[in-house]
Amino acid sequence: MTTKPQTANLFGNEWARDINMFLANPTSFISKSSKTTDLLIDDMLMIISTSSTILSLKLAILHVFLNVELFQTSKSYLTKIVTALEYLSSQFVEQKDNLFLHQLLAALTTLSIELDERFLHDSIQLTKCVDLLLIQANQVADGTRSERVLVRSAACICLSELEEVYPGILYSKLSYLFQYCQLEKTFIRQYYLSLFCTVLRHSLLKFKSIEFEEQANSLQFFFSPTTVLIPFIPPKNFREESAHLLCSSVDCVMSPNLEKVDLKKSFSTLLDASTNMTHTMLANTMHKLSDCVLLAGTHPSILKILYHRYIHSSSIVLLQLVYSLKAKFGRELFDIAEESSFERSIFWALNNPHNLNPHTLLLYTWLIHFPILDPITHREDNRVPNGLPLFQLCYPTPFDSIDLTVRCFHLFSASELILEEPRSINTHLSVLVQRVKSQPGSYATAAFFHTLYLFLHRSHPALMIQSIRVILTDLYLSYPMLAPYLINFMLVITSIVPANNFAIPMLSYIVKHLQTLRQVRTADLMFHLQLVEYAALTPKFNLDSLLVLLHSVLQPEVLEEGDWHLGHTILDVCRALLLGIHSDSQFQRACALLYRIRAKYTDVDVCNEAGFLLILITSVSTKKYRPLLSKASETNAEPSLKDLVVGTTFQLTAPITHIPEVILQLEKMPNKTSSSSTAYSNPPTVTRDPTEILKQYLTATDQLIDTSFQLNFNLSYAPHAKPSTSMQTIYAISLHLSDNPHYHPTASITIPKLVYKAPSENDKRNVSFEFRPKLPFPAQFSVSAIFSLQDGATYQTPLAHLEVSFSDLVLPIPLPQEISEQDTPALFEALWSHLSRKCFSEKNTESKCTESFIKLNKPSESVTRILLHTLSPNIVTSSDNLIQLLLYIPPRHHILMKARVSPDSTDVSILTDEWRLLSYFNQYMHTLLAQM
Repeated sequence: MTTKPQTANLFGNEWARDINMFLANPTSFISKSSKTTDLLIDDMLMIISTSSTILSLKLAILHVFLNVELFQTSKSYLTKIVTALEYLSSQFVEQKDNLFLHQLLAALTTLSIELDERFLHDSIQLTKCVDLLLIQANQVADGTRSERVLVRSAACICLSELEEVYPGILYSKLSYLFQYCQLEKTFIRQYYLSLFCTVLRHSLLKFKSIEFEEQANSLQFFFSPTTVLIPFIPPKNFREESAHLLCSSVDCVMSPNLEKVDLKKSFSTLLDASTNMTHTMLANTMHKLSDCVLLAGTHPSILKILYHRYIHSSSIVLLQLVYSLKAKFGRELFDIAEESSFERSIFWALNNPHNLNPHTLLLYTWLIHFPILDPITHREDNRVPNGLPLFQLCYPTPFDSIDLTVRCFHLFSASELILEEPRSINTHLSVLVQRVKSQPGSYATAAFFHTLYLFLHRSHPALMIQSIRVILTDLYLSYPMLAPYLINFMLVITSIVPANNFAIPMLSYIVKHLQTLRQVRTADLMFHLQLVEYAALTPKFNLDSLLVLLHSVLQPEVLEEGDWHLGHTILDVCRALLLGIHSDSQFQRACALLYRIRAKYTDVDVCNEAGFLLILITSVSTKKYRPLLSKASETNAEPSLKDLVVGTTFQLTAPITHIPEVILQLEKMPNKTSSSSTAYSNPPTVTRDPTEILKQYLTATDQLIDTSFQLNFNLSYAPHAKPSTSMQTIYAISLHLSDNPHYHPTASITIPKLVYKAPSENDKRNVSFEFRPKLPFPAQFSVSAIFSLQDGATYQTPLAHLEVSFSDLVLPIPLPQEISEQDTPALFEALWSHLSRKCFSEKNTESKCTESFIKLNKPSESVTRILLHTLSPNIVTSSDNLIQLLLYIPPRHHILMKARVSPDSTDVSILTDEWRLLSYFNQYMHTLLAQM
């Protein structure tokens, strides 16, 4: 059989379009192809196994195998595909099949892992895959031949993937892999080296583990091949002792008396073979090799060759390799001179004009955490050494990004240059200051304050504190909107710099300056008052200056304007002042201030609150009113006004006792099927345009609030419950349902009383829950009940889970007033045509519409009886051989059915605007038919 007829039968001439349709909706495509899934897989495997099939179609089918969930969720389908791909990978040996075989090996590895993880959980299938990949990787090139490099590189990558997923699976193949690394002479040697280092690292980790001896027997079984590996035939000039070098090394690692000479020779061989690798592959491989050196206990000096090779490299990747070696081995590998040389290399790399911004940020981070002599850590006290003239080379410019500028200043704060010239901080920060002035309140502002914190956190000599204070004062007076940033900054540095040295002098200067201003914009005044409030709460601050400032702020125009926000901000400052006032003169001036606001401020709310504060402070002692005025009283559990008046504290909420046993139950009541629905045996003559009916319906549903439905339950004591005498009558039962991501929150329901009697005579109370779905799916809710007893005790008990099934979601279609029941058949046909067009429209790629088909091998009388009895409110038309149903699924989805009835079977065509409903509907129909 040729490929052409297979391609035409399965996908047609437009196979690319057909494959896209298959990927979009596999179930619908299979139902239309009149083939079972097994036959479809057989046809696809036949296509890719035929040599005359074009390469693009073969690759497209491999893509289908990897991305169709239907094939991967069935053990039989997945096993068939993996077995066939294993056979194909062993058959394709021609040079022209290299590209396809490359993709075939990748697909085989992915599906083998999927099969093992989902179903098998054993090593038999994996070892088959490993052996096939080793057969492809075995054909190394010795310098005179370089065939099939694409296939062999793919085999190495796939083996590396298997080793990463199943660490140790290639342990028994170490000797072969080491020979491949020495014999391969083409550019793909890097893949062999990476694979070998991965396997060696996992092997050494196994040898280090305590449980290795206990797992030895199981490991031998796990790594035993199912097929014989192709014998290794080395070239004539290959020395036999080199081939067994690694095997003896592994034996040494496992022996109690560890001899590391052979293993060290193996590391040297790998380092010599690591030339001519891509930078990324080289860094990745050498990271693994350095882990092996660390695990084996070999002295890291063997890796010094990497330092000499890449210390002056312009590649960020290779510099990072050297940096990671410094982090891993510290002084064992680098001495002081070598560390200084590497540090200078990083500085020169910072000035590479071709650096990307993330690379530059990374280089700055390396320098920030680059202490001398010690291994690299992230301690905040690490310092860059004294006198770094190279710092001037990477000084930030106005053209650098904000992150880059901050990182540069972070490095500068870590150096000791800042201790030598603390006065120069004004000049250094000018770059950031200009950005803050150009965009106050932006990301640059946060970066600026973060940089100041770094300077003060590292060191804070008096001259530096004075310089920063001057910078902040000038900035704030020019841009009052920086008040929130300045307040947060002072709060953060309180633990670093005492308030007497920083906050109080700066705030005093700002307050004196504000007293000299004659007119201030309301927006700026709001920010000034925030800073004044913070000053009032600062211990040891002079409150007299703040009282003078507030009296000067309350000018007649401010009082007459009566701004609500400004008035409440002034009252907040007054509360802060009242918390710190200690002298009678300050108290009298505060009372005069409040009286002035009470008498002349034009906003009534502000006047009333000022009057309340005035009455409070003149009627209640300082000890009692201060906790009321403190903003922290709510969190510190200070006495409330009720406590001061009543003199005691009442417990406002009763403790709840949890009962783990289920003593209550919710019994679901059957939904009442409406018998008034009209099903037309002969559809009435359409007098209106179906397109107009559909437009009216879609417009109405678009404006419709999410549809809700009710479910009725009976609440009673559980049949097995044996409540104590005190719990045989419960009161104020509140039923709570848990939240579900697919539904809006459901309101709780309260029942006044429930009485326990004999199990057959228990009191039952009808309750109804209203559900509003966000998505049209069934759901499960956790239910709990909180109730009280006659003595006032409160209890909580769980109930059985409440289920919302698919049958609960099936509702009659909500017809708007413009559409009568006689228009329903026309609406059905118009909606069917509308959804069909959306299903098969290539332009509408985001559509969730889909069409499906079900064949029911049941007598027609039984199917008709089930549909007419269960779904009678949803029947549109009904005749001897055709039943049309329209199901409305909240919030706004539809399922349309055309059931063509014959004596022995029924063919059901299904169309829906939500493809995820099909699985629930299929299960629902099977449940109905099982009741026949």
